[in-house]
Amino acid sequence: MFSEGSGRLRETVIGRPAIPSVVVNVFVLLGIDPDRITWGDQSSNTAKNAALSFEAAAPTSDETWVLVTSAFHMGQAMASFEATSWEDSLHYPVDYRTRAVAGGIGWDCSSTLEDLNIAIKE
Repeated sequence: MFSEGSGRLRETVIGRPAIPSVVVNVFVLLGIDPDRITWGDQSSNTAKNAALSFEAAAPTSDETWVLVTSAFHMGQAMASFEATSWEDSLHYPVDYRTRAVAGGIGWDCSSTLEDLNIAIKE
């Protein structure tokens, strides 16, 4: 299952492909048949993502599921997925952010918009 949502107000940005089409291309390059993947793209936040994923996957007690998300987001994701009763999943954090904000946030918006984006999402 590949589950992601969009917190964007507008679902598409002119000139950029939709996220699932990019992911499909990556999976095909890795040799994964996209017909074997369940796609979840209706959520607007982590709690909805967890609920919709749980409903779509309908995990049974003999299955092992792995929650893969950015390391900075893992705590929120784990709490949301555990709230759906999806308590027996393994957790695999990725996308570690090791860069510290140099000199604090400051007033240089052009160099700190990425940090602001992460803070707003969390």
